[in-house]
Amino acid sequence: MANARRRSRSARVLALSIACVAPVLCAQDQATVEPRYYEFYGELEQTPVQLGGEGLPELFSACTELMRTSGVEPVGELAVEGRRFVRTDGYFDRQEACGFVVLNARPPGPSHFPETPLMTGSVDGIPFRLWDPPEEAVAAVRAYLPMAVRSFALQTVIVDGTYYPPRAGAWSVEEVVALIERELSPSAPPEVVEHRPGQSWRTVADRSARQLDARNDPLS
Repeated sequence: MANARRRSRSARVLALSIACVAPVLCAQDQATVEPRYYEFYGELEQTPVQLGGEGLPELFSACTELMRTSGVEPVGELAVEGRRFVRTDGYFDRQEACGFVVLNARPPGPSHFPETPLMTGSVDGIPFRLWDPPEEAVAAVRAYLPMAVRSFALQTVIVDGTYYPPRAGAWSVEEVVALIERELSPSAPPEVVEHRPGQSWRTVADRSARQLDARNDPLS
């Protein structure tokens, strides 16, 4: 499944590359492209939240403004699509909570035929979903993943259902961002990874520790 999705991403990125054979024309085309509209439906500290924005920066601003004006801060629990994520070592601050919101937003569409994400995954239990176009997905990872994750020593990285073990004891945020960027690249070679069943997750749906197979993404 991961290989099929990687091939699908590669085809879409390649199509964009082929289309841009004239740099001047491409620059003109890109300048007129409107940002995608994104929506988030979930909960902040058990308070239902519905946010939207023309582009991810606008959605992030809407989230921070909501938290600033509504008093929904600090946040110890986040929820999206019925799954709850609990901070066990304190609270999500405003940047962390709104980074979570942006990385779990989606373009609007009919519920009976939803758009398929370009990539899904999680970093130490914090889920993310990325959408076409690929360059916007890369920008989202660079800007918002460092906000959404608190730790500088990350252990559990899952991309499209594949677990990537840390190579030197732990991942840095920069290494995780580079990994995701590489997986979004059409020329990225497949990487051999170790599967570790029974991975213990720190952020859980029912506030109690449970064992999940490391191949499963929180939002899959």
